[in-house]
Amino acid sequence: MYYKICYLHGKHDRSCKICRPEQALSASVRRCVRGALQRKGIPKIKKTLLILGVRSWRVVFDIICKKIASYNNLFPNNPIQGDFVLDHIKPVCKFKENDMHLCNHVTNLQPLPSSLNMRKGSQWSSVDERVWQKKIIKNTRFLDIYLPVAMMKSLDSWPSKRRKMKW
Repeated sequence: MYYKICYLHGKHDRSCKICRPEQALSASVRRCVRGALQRKGIPKIKKTLLILGVRSWRVVFDIICKKIASYNNLFPNNPIQGDFVLDHIKPVCKFKENDMHLCNHVTNLQPLPSSLNMRKGSQWSSVDERVWQKKIIKNTRFLDIYLPVAMMKSLDSWPSKRRKMKW
C-alpha cells in the first residue's frame, strides 16, 4: 500500500498534526475506537461516525477542540499544545460487551496528555459512575474534562494549580 509522506515533517500525510490537523484528529479517533473494540475482542464493522453517535466529523472536531480549551483552562501550567491522546472518560474495561456503543460515544472521549492518561489508568468508582450517567454520557453540552474522584485528590502534585471542576 502506498503512503504519502509529509515532506515538511516526515510523517504520514494523514497524521501530520501541523499540515492536516483535522485528518490527524480523525485518524486518532479511529485508532481510539478500534483499540477499544479490540481490547474487548469485538470486530469493527460499523463506520466510525456511527459508532461515535454523530453525523459528521465537524461535530467531533468541535467537541474535541472545546474539550482541549477546557483542559487548558483547568491546567494552565500544563496545557495541551497539539500532542495528546484520546481518553475514554469511563475506562473501556468498565464496560460490558453489549454497552460498547456507550464506550465509544463521542461524549465519552476527551483529550489528555499521555502522562495524565497513564496516571488515570482504569480508576472508576460508584461516584464517578453516577456523575457519568447523569451529566456526561450522550450530553454533547458537557465539554469539561472529567477525572475520577480518587485522582482529583492526588492532583496537587500535578504541575498546575488545581481549579475546581464544574461537575
